[in-house]
Amino acid sequence: MKKNEKKMSALSSLTAIAMTLPGIAFAQENAVLRPETALKYTHYDETKNRYQIDVYNGFLSVPITEKLALNLNFNRETMSGASTSLMAPGDFFGHGGSPNQLIEIKTGATIQDQRSEAKAKLLYKGEGFDYGVGTSYSVENDYRSTTLFGDTTLYFNKKNTAVTLAASLSGDNVDPSSKPPTISRLAATRVYWNMGHKNTQKYHLGVRQDLTKQSFIQQNFEYAVDTGFLSDPYKAIYIFGDARTAIRPGAIFLGAFSLDYDRRPNFREAYSAVTRYVHYLESFGSSAHFDYRFSANSWKIKSHTFTLAYYQPWETWEFNPSVRFYTQSEADFYGMAFTNAPGAPVPARPLLQNGNGSSDYRLASFGSINGEFRVSKNFTPDIKASILVGYNHRSYRYGFNSKDVQKNTGNLFATRYASISIKVLF
Repeated sequence: MKKNEKKMSALSSLTAIAMTLPGIAFAQENAVLRPETALKYTHYDETKNRYQIDVYNGFLSVPITEKLALNLNFNRETMSGASTSLMAPGDFFGHGGSPNQLIEIKTGATIQDQRSEAKAKLLYKGEGFDYGVGTSYSVENDYRSTTLFGDTTLYFNKKNTAVTLAASLSGDNVDPSSKPPTISRLAATRVYWNMGHKNTQKYHLGVRQDLTKQSFIQQNFEYAVDTGFLSDPYKAIYIFGDARTAIRPGAIFLGAFSLDYDRRPNFREAYSAVTRYVHYLESFGSSAHFDYRFSANSWKIKSHTFTLAYYQPWETWEFNPSVRFYTQSEADFYGMAFTNAPGAPVPARPLLQNGNGSSDYRLASFGSINGEFRVSKNFTPDIKASILVGYNHRSYRYGFNSKDVQKNTGNLFATRYASISIKVLF
């Protein structure tokens, strides 16, 4: 009897851990729908006087019948700080640096934004399957997004095997009504090429297989397609020489150089695969898991993510340290600066004839190392609170082929963050 109890404890621990991991939405066996609410607050603080972000999350699950529930999510984000609008020589408009070295041209502490999101989902739990349909709406100062989604999970082999299928369709509208001072001079000549709308389709296939009483493995595959306006309306590029051509009629020529807006392809395909292995350590009553994620897209960006986490219960407490390493390559149209004439004083790549070009640090080669520590407390079987602290260090030194690519200093910063949450079942 004790041996069976240990095995059931192992399975319960594995299931609980799986439900906390990103991308895991498998329902517990014979789970009964109960009213549930959760609240969470997170604060992010980036170094180098960049962004400060506050995120508020709320969740409410209301059973309608024994098998049908309505899930509601509410999210609120507020953001302030500065961002890099372009890379340019150090003497750009009186910055006082070297004309032969590229520096970040920031917006200054001018960005004030907020985002509100509401999501509703109907969840039905059947015999051997679950399915859900829902919608979400997100609004920012200059952005609107509407999403429709659906998912289903099928259980086989006495529920030792689970298959999840999901799909979503989003429509976004961009209205950059305000522009950072460093590129506001371009507003009058802006060429609105398919600006203002973007569509996104996402498809997901996940398979989870229990290997033993102490372990399971999961494999997820995702495919996404973005079409429409995919550029960043608040970023510009520096071009040495006169860039006023048929493919860049909106460029401004300022003597020795030109400025133009960030331009990206209006189509992007993305593929990703996630492998997750979770193992229960019976002698410690704990669990460890390993995640690996590979992603690639049609912009030639490839990325790898490795995550290690450990979950240690102790009486009514649980301790969860984790580490993550991320690395990516650069987009095929990325450059810190561009040139349309010989003799550029700074490292610059030739201006692409298809008109695409971006110096956005997020499209560069970079990587990050992340560490987190979470402490959770069960006050009762139905009330649980958690505190999490984390630190993320980002650098071009961790990127793909870091010795062969341009070193964008926009990727040299760190992020500190902390969150507190509580969940209550009724």
